[in-house]
Amino acid sequence: MSFEIDVAFLVCSIAAIQDLIRYRISNHLTYPAIVSGLIWHIYYSNWQGLAYSSEGIAIAFAFLFPVFLAGGFGAGDVKLYMALGAWLGPRSIVNVLLISLTINGLVSAFILIVRRSGSPVITILGHFVRKAFDSVGIGLNRKPGDDDSTKESQRVEKIPLAVIVLIGMIAVFHFGLVIL
Repeated sequence: MSFEIDVAFLVCSIAAIQDLIRYRISNHLTYPAIVSGLIWHIYYSNWQGLAYSSEGIAIAFAFLFPVFLAGGFGAGDVKLYMALGAWLGPRSIVNVLLISLTINGLVSAFILIVRRSGSPVITILGHFVRKAFDSVGIGLNRKPGDDDSTKESQRVEKIPLAVIVLIGMIAVFHFGLVIL
C-alpha cells in the first residue's frame, strides 16, 4: 500500500475509535488530516497534486453535505470523508463512499428489521447483538446515557459511521472491491 492509503487508514481508524466511544469525530483529527493531505499532494505533485486532492475533498463534500443538511449524517462524518478525499483523491473516495454507504444501508436495514419485526427469533438476535456490544463497552445504536429502561420507541438510533467507513476502506483497498 502507498503512504497516502496508510495515512487514510490511520485517520479512519482513529475516527472509528472516537465514534465508537463518544459518537463524535473530533475536528482536531479531521481538519489537520484535510490540510496535511492537501500539503502532501502539493509537495509531491505541485498544482496537479492540489487539483487531485481538492477533487477528492469536493466529491466527498458534494455527496454528503446534502445528507448532513437533511440530518442523515453528522458534520464529523462529512469532514472525515473530506479528509479521506484529501489523501485518496477522487476515484478512490468515490469507491470508498459507494461501498461504505452501501454497507451503511444494509446495517440500517438490518436494524429496522430487528426493531420492527414481531419475530421472537429476530428480536432475540437483535437483543443478543446489542448486549454483546454493550459488554465490551460499545453502545451500538445508542446515545451515551441510554439504558435498557429507555423505551424502544424513544431511543435515537445512531450508527458509528466511521466504523462503517473503515470497513468500506478495507473492502476497497484490501479486497479490491471497486465500483469505478
